[in-house]
Amino acid sequence: MTNLTYYGHACFSVEVAGKKILFDPFITPNPMAKEIDLSSIEADYVLISHGHEDHVADAGFLPHEQQWLNQLYKQIGYCDAFRLVNNDSDEFSWWPSGTQGEGDGWRTDLQIVSEALKTKVEYAIIYKSQSFSSHQPVIVDYDIGCEEL
Repeated sequence: MTNLTYYGHACFSVEVAGKKILFDPFITPNPMAKEIDLSSIEADYVLISHGHEDHVADAGFLPHEQQWLNQLYKQIGYCDAFRLVNNDSDEFSWWPSGTQGEGDGWRTDLQIVSEALKTKVEYAIIYKSQSFSSHQPVIVDYDIGCEEL
C-alpha cells in the first residue's frame, strides 16, 4: 500500500514498501504547515528537487538526521573537525538562496574525523574569497607526519 501525506507547498511524504520518503522539506517557515510538529515527521530518505529555500528549509534538521549525527558524535566518538578549532558563530558554507551572504547561511559541509585524528586538527576556515557554487569550501589543516601515513 502507498501512503501520501501533503505538508504544503512542494513538501510531501510517500510511504512505499515500508520506506518513508520525504520530498522538499519546507515545513518550519511554511505558513501552510504551521500546525505540523517537525519532530513528528519520520523519513528513511529525504529527496530535494532543487536548492531553493522553499524546498530545503528543514533539510538537516529532521529528527532522523539529528539522531544520526548525535550517534556519530556522541556514541561512536567522531568529531566535527571545523568546530574543534573554529568556534566563530558566523561561519557558513551554504546559503539556501544560492548566493553567499544572502539570507540565512548554514554550515552543511563537514569534515568529520575519528578520535585518532582529533588531536591532529590545527586550523579550519571557510574559504570566502572566491565563489565556486552556492557552497563555500571548508578548509582544514591537519598535522600528520609522513611516518603516520
